[in-house]
Amino acid sequence: MRTVSRVVGWLALVAALVAIVGSAQAGAGTRSKKAHHGKGSHACCIERHVEIQANGYTIPGTFTTPRAGGAHAHYPAVLLLHGTASQKDEVGNMYLRLAQKLGRLGYASLRIDFAGSGDSTLPQTAFTYSEEVADAKTALTWLSDNRHVDADALGLVGFSQGGRVAATVAGTDVRVKALTTWSTWVEDGSTAVNTFGPEAYQEAQQNGQVTVDLGFRTWTFSLAWFETIKNSHPLQDIANYQGPLLGIDGSEDVLWPQTKDELYAAGSFDETLHVVPGADHIYHVLDADQTQAEDVMDTTATWFSQKLAPRVHHGH
Repeated sequence: MRTVSRVVGWLALVAALVAIVGSAQAGAGTRSKKAHHGKGSHACCIERHVEIQANGYTIPGTFTTPRAGGAHAHYPAVLLLHGTASQKDEVGNMYLRLAQKLGRLGYASLRIDFAGSGDSTLPQTAFTYSEEVADAKTALTWLSDNRHVDADALGLVGFSQGGRVAATVAGTDVRVKALTTWSTWVEDGSTAVNTFGPEAYQEAQQNGQVTVDLGFRTWTFSLAWFETIKNSHPLQDIANYQGPLLGIDGSEDVLWPQTKDELYAAGSFDETLHVVPGADHIYHVLDADQTQAEDVMDTTATWFSQKLAPRVHHGH
């Protein structure tokens, strides 16, 4: 089987993201690894590795709770969805860092690995749009059932392709009360199916899968990935979402300005667009200067503190 190397559209950015994720993990692997296993200790919060049971497989996750409030408190919670071929801590540990910022403000959070990513034991071919949406909803159920979580105050963040998934989830699951997207281009499936060029889809139709060279690594996409993308319609889904919506983009992201389709399509009357001047798709998070990345994380955490009001309840 040949390897298709043509990467077009927004996945040229995903290729860069994957490469950057790899270098970030190599440079900061100790901190990221600690977040993946067992309990993490931070001044603000407590992190626990969790295994969420799905339909015949396990979704790995990291659940973060504030230290404030004590063992019997429960908090609003935010679910974090990573991009294609990334992992739950995200590039430059942006999700790990966001979880800590949210924790300082009184919010719990859960970040998960999709199939074939991070700590997932599933093969890459198990990764499909339907799997991402289903896993996100399973994670929302896990949060809703958790004794530390206020089930009436659940938020959602999606980065890149994770934001596209978040658009579908927010529009089809009433449990989502606040939504944020980072560097997201929400398009319906008829065009998204050719993300890698029509030849990739054709090979998947012929062989059941295709291996795509993303630059830093290869990823094997199943035919089901293409078919579920083709049948997806996040722009229609998000029209049903009426809660507050924050979209964050970098002014130098090559997807800008078409990335904010979800803002126009959503049924929300409370929409905020935050553009980070000079930022690329990943907000230069691997540079020494963390100003842009901190802007994204701080803006997100502050926005949730305004839109998903913390209601910490103390037990007896």
